[in-house]
Amino acid sequence: MFCSMYSVILVLAVAFLATTTNAFVVTPLSSATSTTTTPGTTTAYTNLDTRRHFDLVSMVSNFGKKVQLSHILIGPPESKTGRGMTKEDATAKLLELKAEIGDDLEKFQAAAEEFSSCKSSKEGGNLGEFGPGLLWKTIDEIAFQKDIGVIHGPVSSPYGEHLVLVRERE
Repeated sequence: MFCSMYSVILVLAVAFLATTTNAFVVTPLSSATSTTTTPGTTTAYTNLDTRRHFDLVSMVSNFGKKVQLSHILIGPPESKTGRGMTKEDATAKLLELKAEIGDDLEKFQAAAEEFSSCKSSKEGGNLGEFGPGLLWKTIDEIAFQKDIGVIHGPVSSPYGEHLVLVRERE
């Protein structure tokens, strides 16, 4: 009883810190601030409001679980890797890749190496192991609620469009 109460207090403390500090701030692959220029005007926009995605509900409902994920990310056109596309083009490309890959892990890894905008492309899209509540909500839902060994998506996040493969869940 004491141990589970202590765990809840710890989770709440971490959630408080995450919402009041920059401890869990993540910067997407595209620049944090982008500027679009047209003749006579400059429009600057920022994605700071999309960086905090700590999900306490997922942390509590999936407490103690861990997941290993791989993904293929196609970021926005201004992505630092040069592999970005518009949302519509990225979604179409990911649907095409999903049809070609099926649920074959080797084909998924090869496609990630060739097409992904993420640094994880060098490892075949392997993101490693995560606990609940630390990923963007659409990715977190796939990680902890969808089938293992199946390619899911495309799904959107502030970082772009993704195909997600749940490799293992504990």
